[in-house]
Amino acid sequence: MNMSENKLILPKPAPDYIPGGVNYYKFRHEDFLKRFPEKDPPLYYMEYGNKYVRKFTDELYGNLSDKGKLWMEKTKLKLQIEIERRLLY
Repeated sequence: MNMSENKLILPKPAPDYIPGGVNYYKFRHEDFLKRFPEKDPPLYYMEYGNKYVRKFTDELYGNLSDKGKLWMEKTKLKLQIEIERRLLY
């Protein structure tokens, strides 16, 4: 194995406007594909994260109380920030 094969390719940090929104998991999926085009990205990004953030935002959000909406927004942001933290540090 030569040095170029052993090179660590770090994830690109999500721009500040991405975490907390519905495009976060698509961003993570695309970043993985750019870094490792020969590999399959983690299923979590599109099969779980993207699927449910969109479902909850598009279908559930409008039915929540103001308190419920605030909780959902905080939860989305905190989860995505934690994913960023674990990927980047």
